Amino acid sequence: MRKGGRIFILLGVILALAAAVLAIFAFRDTDDDVEVEEPAVRMVEVIEADQDIPVNHVITEDDITVVEVEEGTVSPGTAQTSGQVLGLAASGDIVSGQRVLMANLITPGLSHIVDDGMRAVAVPIDRINALGGMIRAEDHIDLIYSQSFELEDFYAALREMIGDLQQEQPAPAPEEGEEGEEGEEQPDAPELQIPGFPEDMEELPLPFAPGSLVTVTTMDGTEPVTKLILQNIRVLRVVAGDIAIDDEGRIVAAEDAPPADENDDEETATDSSSPEDLDGDRLPSADLLIVELEPAEAELLKFILDYDGVFQIALRNPDDGETVETPGTTFRHLIEDWGMPMPRPAEVPADDDDEEE
Repeated sequence: MRKGGRIFILLGVILALAAAVLAIFAFRDTDDDVEVEEPAVRMVEVIEADQDIPVNHVITEDDITVVEVEEGTVSPGTAQTSGQVLGLAASGDIVSGQRVLMANLITPGLSHIVDDGMRAVAVPIDRINALGGMIRAEDHIDLIYSQSFELEDFYAALREMIGDLQQEQPAPAPEEGEEGEEGEEQPDAPELQIPGFPEDMEELPLPFAPGSLVTVTTMDGTEPVTKLILQNIRVLRVVAGDIAIDDEGRIVAAEDAPPADENDDEETATDSSSPEDLDGDRLPSADLLIVELEPAEAELLKFILDYDGVFQIALRNPDDGETVETPGTTFRHLIEDWGMPMPRPAEVPADDDDEEE
């Protein structure tokens, strides 16, 4: 082989090696410049307990907090908004920092919202006492109670009492050393004196005259008394609905109300759904208030409802928790404290023609 040919072959090998080295360096620089993109981590909000939540506790905003965590760490059924858990009760203990699962929450019943030491009591009310349906759960109310009492006639009872006491007064014993003469009339026992009353009962002013003592009663002879009995009562629930009366006078559900008379005309039957058109067989809409009371207050309310009293409900301002002292009201308070005028005999004016004569 010629010497020049070998030189060309050697030169070609050298150029090939140089190209290979340059290619290696070129590809390595390209790999170093390219950054590997890692997949983005998605964050979501979940509800965690901000403090220990005991079993049966109704969850409030103070009990929970919202935190952001990686989506991949969230278990199925985990609460993710506060609206999902507020107002629900814990079915078991939840520790601070624990994620709240919907499976661990239940809808609270009355027993969950009654405070320790208190009792839930049902109070039947009509639309007037319900303030036209404006009373809501968590309102606070007062209960004003009225009852009538039968009073004896004041003068008759007082005279009878004084007469009985005078008959019991013994005659004065003779002084020492003195003996009553035979046939001598013994002095009568001294009359019983009652402070504040005249010696002779006949001297008392006539009824309704200035200074007289009178008893004002209702048409049935009883005197009513009204008193604010219970104050600052918490309303737990308001239950609304109609009630009806069956043929035997028992209270039944509205859907069980007795049917209209078969002899009623078609128009009456069509309007029978209205309480006013049931001819006394249907009572107006009635409600129930479920209220929270202390045990002694629950006994008092039971007594009030059982013994023919009448009560009125008064709604409080939500920020007013003060217990006030009230005197109660009777006819005497109306006259003495509120200035209710008493009836007086009126003088008939003389006729003008009689005066001229």
